[in-house]
Amino acid sequence: MIKEIITYPDARIRHMSAEIRIFDEDLVDIIENMKDTMDALELEALSAIQIAMPASVILIKQDDGSYLELINARILGKNGTVTDLEQTLYYENLSAEVTRYETIKVLYQDRDGNQNSLDTSGKMSRMIQRKIDYNYGSTFIDKLSKDERKRVEKALEYGLVESSSGACPTVFYRDYFIKAIKSVLLFGFLALFSPLFAEAELLETIYTTTQFSALFSLILIVGYYFYTEYEVKKYKSCTSCQSANTLANTFIYLAVTLLLFVGSYFWINPS
Repeated sequence: MIKEIITYPDARIRHMSAEIRIFDEDLVDIIENMKDTMDALELEALSAIQIAMPASVILIKQDDGSYLELINARILGKNGTVTDLEQTLYYENLSAEVTRYETIKVLYQDRDGNQNSLDTSGKMSRMIQRKIDYNYGSTFIDKLSKDERKRVEKALEYGLVESSSGACPTVFYRDYFIKAIKSVLLFGFLALFSPLFAEAELLETIYTTTQFSALFSLILIVGYYFYTEYEVKKYKSCTSCQSANTLANTFIYLAVTLLLFVGSYFWINPS
């Protein structure tokens, strides 16, 4: 059966994969589902957790079309390092330079529980290491240098990675409008206290700045309304996108902005 691949921001990818203790038909079903998924999506390698099965099972498609089945895989030996560009199904729109061992010795079991070992290097070595990472709840981000990790985390923070279906964005950009509106309004209301300590000349400057702040807040509110409407239409299947009462929020921010404008006129205006 073809299964859906877990993609960001699904947190199940961070689950530790349980070691296989019983080699029965349930294990065979997992393996067959992984094969069906790999064939359908034309994948070279797959870890069971990538189809939401937290089991220590890895499949590698070999050059002859057969599958190497690695159950409870462990790296026993390693030699040398090599850095190469990696991409992953979990973070579809990201790639980064990752350093891994060039040659590894892997101990694993087959579907019948028999112990095997494998010495490998190059592409095969890298694929196995990547899939073993998944078994331990890790992704390639955890292998990056400090600077590269910051770059990737910044991309995630600003919503540059979306789910494969496009159903939900990583972040809602309307939230940035809200933060900006609140910051401007906060400045304006703090300015209302200026007559208590400021001289007339300074009050003139504060009053002008407050009026511009109210105007800027109005522009942000309009931008917030139209962009939120755009997000709602774009991500129709995302319940988080639909939850915002856009019109009500817009009226609230407009009312507060009006109070700021009127309050500054009657309270701060030195003329």
